Amino acid sequence: MLEVMTDGKLNALFSAAKTPDVKRCRAWLENRIERGKGGQFSEIATISPALAEIMLERNTHNRLISPQKVAEWVATLKEGRWLLTSQGVAFAEPGFLSDGQHRLTSIQRAGVSAKMQVTFGEDPEAHKVLDTGKKRTPGDAASIVGIKMANQQAAAAKVILEVESGRAHSPSALANDVIVQEILDRSPDILDAVHAAAPIYRPTKASPAGLAAGIYFIRRLHPADVAAPFLDGVATGLGFERKHDPRLTLRNTLIRREYVAKHPAHRSFAVAAYVIKSWNKWRSGQTLKQLGWRPDEPFPLVR
Repeated sequence: MLEVMTDGKLNALFSAAKTPDVKRCRAWLENRIERGKGGQFSEIATISPALAEIMLERNTHNRLISPQKVAEWVATLKEGRWLLTSQGVAFAEPGFLSDGQHRLTSIQRAGVSAKMQVTFGEDPEAHKVLDTGKKRTPGDAASIVGIKMANQQAAAAKVILEVESGRAHSPSALANDVIVQEILDRSPDILDAVHAAAPIYRPTKASPAGLAAGIYFIRRLHPADVAAPFLDGVATGLGFERKHDPRLTLRNTLIRREYVAKHPAHRSFAVAAYVIKSWNKWRSGQTLKQLGWRPDEPFPLVR
């Protein structure tokens, strides 16, 4: 994989060339930066790898790059799954990059152009918090930027983030903007998982966030049509040809809701772990007599 940053400095992979295209990119950006000093404005632009690299030269006020986030977006770009959303790139009025470093780094590494909204002349303080005034939930914040089924996606995204951060055993308070950004970054995968969880929630009343998170992790590695027989069996309780079928064990475990008493502070994580454990057994052709998960054991990985 190409390395963008070395000792805090940008490795010029595209912008070093003194080609007409690179010159046009620099002139375009400088023109917008200067125009933004007279007032904030936004436009939709196609960001080439060269332009992304030139923009990253102004990345002087952001936190460290997350390699995992960049890797996910590189894959999204290369697979043609990039979506134009309301979240894009922003430059503060003084001219520094205030938002979008991960998107730009991903475009530069992937070597793939992407269309996105670019804002210029933004208040330098604008991206420190997503909301002000009355306290909003992550679902409220997600609704503001037009996310469908915002509350369900926000709850699932929080579980997913905690698991990926290794905090399933000690969940933390995640900022609204972090959760909302993850939903936008991974859309429509989280929304698909929320929809897939609904048929299982109806008979089991299990944590929707836990169900969606477990399904999300499964579908991240396996196509939807491969996962469908597993999910359908859990939802319907039909079509089992052997004793202790993992799907039936999962369904019954969720219906009994013993996990609520056992893991009152971790119920969503317990449900997600149950889904993944039963999937692993079903996928490998094994039976499953009993299903459990303890907060002090490693969170299961999808196989």
